[in-house]
Amino acid sequence: MSEHQAIDGARNAAPLRSGQSFANQQAGGEGRLETLLLGRIRRRAIELLRLRAGANVLEVGCASGANFAPILSAIGPRRTLTGLDRSPSPLETARVTAHAHGWENVTLMCGELDELDIPGPLDGVLVSFAPSTITDHRLERLLDQMRPGGRLVIAGTSTPAWAMSINGILRRRQRSKGPWPASFDASWDVLGSCVDDVQVDTIYLGAAFLVAGSMALAPVWAARC
Repeated sequence: MSEHQAIDGARNAAPLRSGQSFANQQAGGEGRLETLLLGRIRRRAIELLRLRAGANVLEVGCASGANFAPILSAIGPRRTLTGLDRSPSPLETARVTAHAHGWENVTLMCGELDELDIPGPLDGVLVSFAPSTITDHRLERLLDQMRPGGRLVIAGTSTPAWAMSINGILRRRQRSKGPWPASFDASWDVLGSCVDDVQVDTIYLGAAFLVAGSMALAPVWAARC
């Protein structure tokens, strides 16, 4: 698959088969329990994006595109959803799905975040279980492409001792994106300096988390870049 690949097809999505959700169709190798657990996190992440019609959205770590349907439903056919993932195999599944549904406004990019040209300006960025992207440099690259007021949502997992079994299921999804970065704590400083109203939601009593906020009008770090 090429590094940057647009999707062809009709604009209107084909209807899903009766009784089958998009998430179940696009599990991309996830087991049923894993799909159910991740589904709750995905739904909350998209709620936190606060998407409206006409928004341009980037999903980092999009995998096979399980979040595409609800995002596209919110933004409409005239704006772009860009899905980025480092692994070509799930992106091929996403490509086939987008073509089958006629999503012409879906663009797929394969590679590392700091190797690709990030499209902008962006109204929403969703980082889906891709902790290797959360470094100072990469986070600043993302935020540099966001409109003031644009929403950033980061989904990840933590390791509460009581929840090792459920956390193991969730971390299988996360490990495919790379190891938890050593510089993750430092990136919270960057996040706090350029994102307003930061909130952290925990799910499954701390086995997973969502960090969300709005791009500031004048990021503090911009003056030193």
